[in-house]
Amino acid sequence: MARLNHTRCLGARALRLCACIFALAHLAACETSIPTSFPRTDELVIHCLLVSDAAEQRLLLTKVLKNISDPLPSVTDAIVEVNGMRFSTITMDRSNQEAPYNWIASGLSLESGKPCSLRVFYQSRIIRGQTVMPKLGPVTVKGDTIFWTGEFAPYKYALWLNDLHFTAIRKLPFVVRENYSLPLRPGRYRLRVLAYDDNYALAQDSRENAIGLEGAHGLFASAYAWEDSVDLK
Repeated sequence: MARLNHTRCLGARALRLCACIFALAHLAACETSIPTSFPRTDELVIHCLLVSDAAEQRLLLTKVLKNISDPLPSVTDAIVEVNGMRFSTITMDRSNQEAPYNWIASGLSLESGKPCSLRVFYQSRIIRGQTVMPKLGPVTVKGDTIFWTGEFAPYKYALWLNDLHFTAIRKLPFVVRENYSLPLRPGRYRLRVLAYDDNYALAQDSRENAIGLEGAHGLFASAYAWEDSVDLK
């Protein structure tokens, strides 16, 4: 379960601030006037990060909040599909405050470089989402340097060495000792690399209310994973 938590790392900002009335985003930008119009509280909010090797894909379907302190309402009277596979509704899992979810699907085939399409049917509405599963070239290790090929941009990759977590990787190849202040002991490590799609990367700095979605607020994104045991020297 730790792996799934690691992959859902947008955090409360992408959930809570997407689900609130978005006034906070305007205020944080130091605008001189307070917004006078906000999304209606019957508008939907979706958060979904598909991960290629996850045994269970998770999706949050909720509504815009009137107050940021309100609990997230769980929307379950809908039909949710990704690439034609239907998700099943569950009681909202709030154990992970950073990424609650209330829809799941198992066995969804996700291929590198292939598009993924989301459709949500709710009352008379159809919400659509689109992402392309990122490409991640072969991962190799030499000494304490980790190599892989792929399109480079900020927030496109994350890396785990056992319990060490590195995000917002700024250059490739990745030299462990340049990014970790404590001495690194040579040995066998479990290495995991995630390549994120453009939607996810955009969400880190954007104030847009909807990324990868049409007809709802929130985020629809994807990540391709590579994981293996490696020797670091």
